[in-house]
Amino acid sequence: MRVMFCLVLVLCAPIAAGCGSDADGDGYSEPAQMAPVVGQGLPPEIQHPVTEAIDRIQHAFEERDYKTLCALVTPRAARDAGEAAHGDATTCRRDVYRLFDLIHEGGGWRHAGAPRVTAVTEDGDRATAVVALDRRWQAQVELARRDGRWQLDGLFGTSLQRAVAVAAGVPDSTFPTEQGKPLAVANGDNAPCPDLSDANYPTISGGCRLRVTGKVAPLTMLTPFGDFRFDRCSIAYTIRVDSSGRTWTEDFDVVGEVESACGDVSACYDPKVNGGVPWRGRIHRERDDSYVHQMDACVRTCVGNFVGALNMQLEDGDDGWRATPIDGGGNSGFRFDNPLSVRGELELGEPG
Repeated sequence: MRVMFCLVLVLCAPIAAGCGSDADGDGYSEPAQMAPVVGQGLPPEIQHPVTEAIDRIQHAFEERDYKTLCALVTPRAARDAGEAAHGDATTCRRDVYRLFDLIHEGGGWRHAGAPRVTAVTEDGDRATAVVALDRRWQAQVELARRDGRWQLDGLFGTSLQRAVAVAAGVPDSTFPTEQGKPLAVANGDNAPCPDLSDANYPTISGGCRLRVTGKVAPLTMLTPFGDFRFDRCSIAYTIRVDSSGRTWTEDFDVVGEVESACGDVSACYDPKVNGGVPWRGRIHRERDDSYVHQMDACVRTCVGNFVGALNMQLEDGDDGWRATPIDGGGNSGFRFDNPLSVRGELELGEPG
């Protein structure tokens, strides 16, 4: 099955990547500055029934007590495990054992059992918890209340239900709130970037057009159980930015070698538009005059869906602009681990 093959390759990739292998001459290097510092800048873990449920899930995971773990996840999360590990669900205990053992043997788990619950939002019998390793390395996970107790509803990332809702709601969403100092964006001729238009959504027009690419971009994912290296892929996407720094990210494309897991990564799919959705975002001018591009990402993979902020620092160097991963990279639980090149005319500065 395709999904099973995806995960087997996912778990082979971290062995080479974790050792800093560059056998293919692709320029990959292990970016030590991206490794999370557990607990850095985090508030104390909040006290909440959802926190208690995740603590029990982590304990069962560390003890390899998959019978208890299966009692703490929904049938939907159990199906996720089966589809990832075998291509089809069998029994929860067998599927979870197979999935976690593959990751463990592949050397993919880092900071196992360490993610801390820093926020919980309830909505009836559903809840969203933010788990974090440090101030910026965070992920949003979904839980459902069944028979009076909270269960994890989606083994990795957020639930498919929420990802579908986020994708469908993009046209009615708003751009991220402006932070930091006021920003003016112009093209190479110092002319303000035109207004953006989503009149023909999902096709976006207007703005200054930038192309962001990376030949080798290791992908890392954060889960309630810890973080792991997914695969090394080629990344390409387009940014359209207006004069105030508002952005749309479109044409998100992830590819890799034949039989790699990279082809199973894409923007979330919206059946109403019969395609992947673009992401709203904004370039922020920080207090130290650095620039951060925040994308409100919605990513689907063969092991889960990841929704939330995906942040990249924009740096102007001798060979042009680069998009450099920020340690953690937001609260989507999904990040790139190598700098990406930015092609296009871009001038960032103060208004006026």
